Order: sequence, then structure tokens, then C-alpha cells
Amino acid sequence: TKRCPAQRKLLGTHSFVIMLRKTFKVAGGVVGAASIATAGAYYFGDEGTKRSLTFWGNIFPAYLHYRTYQLLDRDLGIISSEYADEQYEKLHEKYSPKVKHIVYSMRGFYLKNAQTMSTQDDFVPPAYMKWVKDTQDNVPSEFSGTEAREYVRAKMKEELNLDFDDVFELWDDVPLGVASIGQVHKAVLRSNGDVVAVKLLVP
Repeated sequence: TKRCPAQRKLLGTHSFVIMLRKTFKVAGGVVGAASIATAGAYYFGDEGTKRSLTFWGNIFPAYLHYRTYQLLDRDLGIISSEYADEQYEKLHEKYSPKVKHIVYSMRGFYLKNAQTMSTQDDFVPPAYMKWVKDTQDNVPSEFSGTEAREYVRAKMKEELNLDFDDVFELWDDVPLGVASIGQVHKAVLRSNGDVVAVKLLVP
């Protein structure tokens, strides 16, 4: 079947995109391996380096996917901006849940950045905005059930040599608030009955 020039151009572009994606995938593997090798000496001794490698190990494929269309549109002018925008929307829907998962898993710096992004309505795509808004006041707890209580119990014994039950008469397992690096629980002191707020950092 004969195709018009526009159809041939579109098919050619589609094939080129696939080729670039495969190239970037291979290149990404090489770069990733080199990065891990370079940082290998620090990986187990530096928590910041370890977290950075973990983050980029998960995010790098998405970055390359976005960069492919940016290259084809802005840098090379092979595809139209309209077509690129259509592809970006598909990428937003594809990668937003993955980014959400890694941000909520790693928390800390990455969750704080998501909270900052939640104020940029004119910049952040809707597919991402619908969950980064939740990071302002609806961050899920890292703990479930009585895990926070048991974490505090272990830390008090390990670091202060205190028994949890000797210090607290009551402990509310539902946090009063959850932030990027910790959460707050309501408790009652056994010594005098005072109601206190106990803040714990996320492990």
C-alpha cells in the first residue's frame, strides 16, 4: 500500500523514536553501571550516596524517555511541538505512579521536594499534581498498626536504657501528624499524667 509523504514522515519519526529509545536504554545501562562502579567505594559508607543511587536507578529510565521527545522536538526539530506534547501527556500518566511510589518509599529530601512542587500549579503536570498536593497535609505514615510504638520502645531501650511502659501510661498509635522525615504521636506520661506529643524520626 502506497503512503503519502506525511504518513511516511510519521512512520519514519516513529521508527527513529524507537531507535533512540533503544540507544538511550543501552547508554543508560552503561552510564548506570559506570556510576555504580564509581560510587562503589562510598555506597555502603555514605547513606546520602546510597539514596541518590537508589533514586536515580529508578528514575533514570523515565528521564531518558522524556529526554527523547525533548531531543526530537526542541533540539533536532524532527517532530512538532504538538506531537511532543501529546507524548509528554502519555509519559506523565505512565510515570507519575512510579515517581509517587519512589518518593513515598524514600521520603526525606524527595518528599520535601514533592511538597515544594505541590505549590507550582503552573509548572507541575496534572498527573503529578493530583498526588503531590497530598504531600502538604496527607502524607501516609511509614508505620502501620503498632509499628511506631514498637519502634519507640526499641529506641528508648537501646539509646536511653528506659522501658517504654515505665515512661508512658497511654500511647495513641494513630499519629497526630506526619511530615517528610517524621511523625508525632499523642501519649500520656506515667509519672504525672501529663499529655505529651512525642515526635519520632522516620528510620
